[in-house]
Amino acid sequence: MTKYEKLTADLMAAYNTAVAACKDTDEGGTMNFDAPGLWLPRWNTRQTEVAVKAAGFGAVKWDERYLGKPGFYLIAANFGGVGNRNSKGAEAMTAALAALGYDVFCYQETD
Repeated sequence: MTKYEKLTADLMAAYNTAVAACKDTDEGGTMNFDAPGLWLPRWNTRQTEVAVKAAGFGAVKWDERYLGKPGFYLIAANFGGVGNRNSKGAEAMTAALAALGYDVFCYQETD
C-alpha cells in the first residue's frame, strides 16, 4: 500500500469516527468553516489531491506558512451541518487523524 492509498483509507476511517462523534450534536451555533488540516511535507500535490478525492473529500492546498510550518491541506468534509456539528466533526476528524500519526491541526473560522 502506498502512502497515498493509506491516506485515502485513513481519511475515510477518521471521517467515520467524526460522523459518529457528532451524530447527536445540536445543529445550533454560528456558521463556520472549520476543517481538519494536514501538513504533508514533500508529498506530491497531484497524488495527494487524488487520494483525498478518492476518500470522498475536497482538498485545498495552502502554500503559505501557518503556525510556523510551510504548506498544508485543508480537508473539506460534510459532517451534516454548518454550525455546531461542523465544529465537532472537524475536531473529531482532526483527533482521529492525529491518533493515526498525522501532523494535523483543526482550522477554525467563523463566518
